[in-house]
Amino acid sequence: MFHTYNPFTDQIIATYPSSSDEIVAQSINQSALALVDWKNSPLSTRIQYIQHVAHLLAASSSLAHSISIETGKRIQEAQAEVDKCILSIHQLCELAPEALSSKKHLHPLPYIQSYEPMGVILGILPWNFPIWQSVRFAVPALLAGNTVLIKPAPSVAASSLALQDLFTRCLPHHIVQTVFAETTQIPTLLSHPSIRGMSFTGSNRTGAVLAAQAGAALKPIVLELGSNDPIVLHSDYPWQDAFHTLLHARLQNNGQSCIAAKRFFVHETILTSFLEKLYDALEHLVFGDPTNPSTTVTTLVHPQAVDALQLQVQHAIDYGATTVYQYPTPADAPRAFFPPTVLVGSMDNPVLHQEELFGPVFSIIPYKTIESAISCINSSPYGLGAAIFTNDPEVWSKAQTQIQSATIVQNTIVSSDARIPMGSVKQSGIGYELGKEGLLSFTRIKIIRY
Repeated sequence: MFHTYNPFTDQIIATYPSSSDEIVAQSINQSALALVDWKNSPLSTRIQYIQHVAHLLAASSSLAHSISIETGKRIQEAQAEVDKCILSIHQLCELAPEALSSKKHLHPLPYIQSYEPMGVILGILPWNFPIWQSVRFAVPALLAGNTVLIKPAPSVAASSLALQDLFTRCLPHHIVQTVFAETTQIPTLLSHPSIRGMSFTGSNRTGAVLAAQAGAALKPIVLELGSNDPIVLHSDYPWQDAFHTLLHARLQNNGQSCIAAKRFFVHETILTSFLEKLYDALEHLVFGDPTNPSTTVTTLVHPQAVDALQLQVQHAIDYGATTVYQYPTPADAPRAFFPPTVLVGSMDNPVLHQEELFGPVFSIIPYKTIESAISCINSSPYGLGAAIFTNDPEVWSKAQTQIQSATIVQNTIVSSDARIPMGSVKQSGIGYELGKEGLLSFTRIKIIRY
């Protein structure tokens, strides 16, 4: 069963039956049949269909509310998620003609390089951005001529069905389908001959299992897994001017985002002043219902997430980290509430650097030299994104060339943009999403020599 749960009220919202083996098999077969006409339709036609999805998203008055109550994210962030989907659909549609067009070459000999869809692509997607993750996966695959099967996280079933309804209203039958498959059904899905590729966003442990299953069937995959993204705040930078951006980097989606900053490397000369301002900002957060626009901090997605995060924080303390601030827990706080917390730790704390703390925990690591900060950053098994706040060209040069991360930004925070490819290094994942590279992720190159 798929249960949707409101973490603020601590109540089950609705229960949905899981898809039976027969329904899963039927959905795969329908997707395979729909593929024939879809892949042979002109790209311009596919673009028109998909842009219609963006128009209906813009007209939706309830989707952000559904996201907010199922995930616990603030209503402003839920609406921002919908808005990002709308913008990204248009941007991907603009990129598609050039990215997917055949390329004629004359050297070293005459040939044409074209891109063909793979077939039915399975997306196994997380709860934290239920609409954005689906759009980010599905739209590039659809533009390339594939059909897609979406397996959403059980806790966001209502939001997933709402998006499926928009796809159903805009696209031909069975081009996009959503199945409430259980974990035990995933091996059957991946081994089905009509499923030709998979995209997964989630934990490293699950990603490794799925990668092994897909590998056994020789099927390509795109994985976005864990992260431990750092922000480096160097002594030369006027960080007060960017403080609200720094705060947002950690507290976006209440810290439950892959690209949220997890570790703050703060130069020792500015540590005291930075912490004082951070304490003051956290003290003024307002806890409340995520659907209330005045709320600035809310819950995690589920009480189990609180238990897991609390255990990690305690382990970090056991290894020498110090809790220097914790937001007062309201008397009526639900079980899914985790107080924003500030830890100060060392460069050899294994919890802060080897694990991902998925919630509103600021891990502050003082440093003396940029070389020591880079070395500590690279000790993490993850490499999704990194942000460096400095105007010193030498510091920036060392950071951008030496930090082991797929995306590095200067004087801003890491974010995704549909026009730019987003990838991972080390244990943060495999493959690319978004940008021209993302549009080609589930295509086969065909070479025609003449």
